[in-house]
Amino acid sequence: MANYYVTVAGAGGQTGADWANAFDISDLETFLETTVAAGDNIYVAGGTYTVSSDINTGRSGTYLLPITIIGVASGTTNEPPVPSDWADGTARPLFDVSGDSATSFTVEDYYVIRNLRVAGQRTARVFEVDDNCTVVNCYAYNSYNSATCIALYTGGACKIIDCEVVADYGVGIECSGGTNLILGCYVHDTPEGIFPNTGTVMQSCIFDTSTTVGINISGSDTISVVNCTIYNCTAGIIMATNAIMDAFINNTISNCTDGFKCNTAGTVIESAYFDYNNWYNNTRDMSWDNGSTEDNSAKGSNAVNIDPTFHDAAGGNFSLKNNSPLVNAGFSLRLGVS
Repeated sequence: MANYYVTVAGAGGQTGADWANAFDISDLETFLETTVAAGDNIYVAGGTYTVSSDINTGRSGTYLLPITIIGVASGTTNEPPVPSDWADGTARPLFDVSGDSATSFTVEDYYVIRNLRVAGQRTARVFEVDDNCTVVNCYAYNSYNSATCIALYTGGACKIIDCEVVADYGVGIECSGGTNLILGCYVHDTPEGIFPNTGTVMQSCIFDTSTTVGINISGSDTISVVNCTIYNCTAGIIMATNAIMDAFINNTISNCTDGFKCNTAGTVIESAYFDYNNWYNNTRDMSWDNGSTEDNSAKGSNAVNIDPTFHDAAGGNFSLKNNSPLVNAGFSLRLGVS
């Protein structure tokens, strides 16, 4: 277990042992692929890191000793950095993978990734984390012009927390394997916001301006969507015939063509629980047979149709104004969230 340091230009002997001998991007790539060990902490200073070949760690942490990569503000001198040094917004270090459509940032199992930006173009995944990883306060963006591209991909049993995700084409977040938690994320301006796998929980997230679908539940089951905002999507949520939703509670679905769109006819599968949601200003709240008919009978007895009075939805601020009628109007959860 050791601390390592990275700057754009590198420094001194480039051993990574301290800021005076920091790695550069090439040193970091080699270190991640061949040397990094469970429990190591890597501090990356703000700036733009041009990635010319895949960053693929090839080495994993463990449950008790994850490998941690943390973005800190440029000019940080503390060794190790303290939380007040951690970078936010555009001060977060940027891994620019735009130079080659085959370039990506990929880590193996048991990593904690904080305060990074990963952006570029790739026919598949720009930012990929495998099993049992946690990603916090990161930004992922894929600009490649292909329906197959993905901004952020999880290999399974991951936690994606307070992240912003954008894909000009394709999918913002795609989950695969294990039970994933998507918490407090802002997924916007994508054809498809998220493709969750079985067991995924999406809580307190925003899915904004998806031209195809905000949440695509296809062939998965035990999906939960709680306290989320789904806004200005062609279809807020799509559910395939063979998919099963566990719970859809305390969400606002607003300004969508179809708030909920099911590929089959009839009613929601019995295991699904829809209630305490706000369906506002959608062309159709609930549609069936791939949108050919509207039937809102499955919305639940406590569904409402209320203007949420966001502060500035067009500008990406979906917080509720103090006088919003939605404040404390939802179902009271165990932790008091409503």
